[in-house]
Amino acid sequence: MLKVTRKRLSIPKLWIIVLCIFLSCKVKEIGSINTSNYTIKNYKSKNRETLLKVNTFDKGFYNEPITPIVVLNNIHFLNNNLFNVGVGKHNVEIAFIGKITINIKDLVIKQGDSIVINAYLKQDPTPIVD
Repeated sequence: MLKVTRKRLSIPKLWIIVLCIFLSCKVKEIGSINTSNYTIKNYKSKNRETLLKVNTFDKGFYNEPITPIVVLNNIHFLNNNLFNVGVGKHNVEIAFIGKITINIKDLVIKQGDSIVINAYLKQDPTPIVD
């Protein structure tokens, strides 16, 4: 008769396996740019899709989230902050009434990049109406 023995994985080995599976699926940050008005974080994933996400905050009111107008390559978007973009250079403009507009020119996106822009819009001191 054949005796079958089961070997149990110890807890540390099990956690190592789970961690390896988790890290292989997770995106990795490969670069970032920080300015006083915005941050750009570049993530690389195994997925070949190229994404751009724009998060916008009102810098004057405790960084409250706001919904801006996003101009991506001269196309205006309202109520949209996630874009499936193509590979290449892109111009991004982030605007809101009464706030100083942020312009990001020649943002290079490569295959598999996921770009996250956190924009912090400041109050525009010029009056809206003359």
